[in-house]
Amino acid sequence: MGFDKKRTVVKKVTELYSQGFTQKEIAKQTNTTEQTIGLWIKDLKKKDTYNKASIKKLESKLSEMLENPNTPALDIHNITLSIRMLDNRILKKL
Repeated sequence: MGFDKKRTVVKKVTELYSQGFTQKEIAKQTNTTEQTIGLWIKDLKKKDTYNKASIKKLESKLSEMLENPNTPALDIHNITLSIRMLDNRILKKL
């Protein structure tokens, strides 16, 4: 399977899984094995967990930065953008 085709299928898998379809149903709809679907979902969950943990760390760092009056505004802006980017990655999967 080519990269672009796999990317399209994984996106579809993510959409169907977030809608509550079972792995078996997703496998049928995407013409993929249940085992492959299971591996992709496991990988997506790992990435979600990592992204959520990263957001918590960044939010903690942002709080520290906001308490320090000497923190450059650009640093606050950049960390806010990083949090937003990770948030958007998670929301795209819902």
